[in-house]
Amino acid sequence: SASIYIADVNDDNVEEMMSDDTTIFPIPEHREWYMASRGRHWGVNNDNSLSKDPGRKPLSIQDDWDHCASLPVESCEKDIWEMRANCAKTCGVLVADDYYTQKR
Repeated sequence: SASIYIADVNDDNVEEMMSDDTTIFPIPEHREWYMASRGRHWGVNNDNSLSKDPGRKPLSIQDDWDHCASLPVESCEKDIWEMRANCAKTCGVLVADDYYTQKR
């Protein structure tokens, strides 16, 4: 199953949106992610839409815990509320802006 939320993220409602703890993504209380996504689907002149989605603004992707790299990678899938939220980079919950354009 999936839940899809559609909202115009802005300074007036971001706190309420971040307080939703019923979903594992976006990470609850991750203000930077929410604010990087604002304006993607609505614009002042209705110039943004789902079909013209410019993507989110760049993020500073980092882990909140210093020891994430030393933890078992399996924990990313087992501990979705603690490890995934605090080790977002290590667990791949958030990826660098060039992730999809890098050659692998």
